[in-house]
Amino acid sequence: MEGKRFEDIVRILIYVQLFLTSVCGAEYLDVRLVNGSNNASGRVEVSYNGTWGTVCDDGWDLNDANVVCKMLGFFDASSAPGMAAYGAGYGEIHLDEVDCTGSESSLEDCIKSEFGVHNCDHSEDAGVTCRGTMTVCLIFFNSTYRY
Repeated sequence: MEGKRFEDIVRILIYVQLFLTSVCGAEYLDVRLVNGSNNASGRVEVSYNGTWGTVCDDGWDLNDANVVCKMLGFFDASSAPGMAAYGAGYGEIHLDEVDCTGSESSLEDCIKSEFGVHNCDHSEDAGVTCRGTMTVCLIFFNSTYRY
């Protein structure tokens, strides 16, 4: 009987971990929004090798924006503006030709070109406007918790 209870507890913990991962997103790639009017909008920037850089808007659409918003703990995106709608960035352009279906956990799962390979300038920086409640995800000892 105790073995069955232990198996049930382990099964529940696995379901909880899968749920939290799907809600909070995988921690593959750091992403932030810059120059927006609040924490739910702005130019999309990703960190690669310790340097923040922008994302080119070539092929950028609502599916891509939805993934960014989910990574940040929002429900989804209401818009995916391009053409540096939130101002032109500077420095590196890390991503181009991002092609998400909207179900991915991270932009890293949508990359069709290598980091830093692009045919853009900062007048083509991608942006997002997220909607829904922001979820705070904390990571303790390799486990993710949602508050």
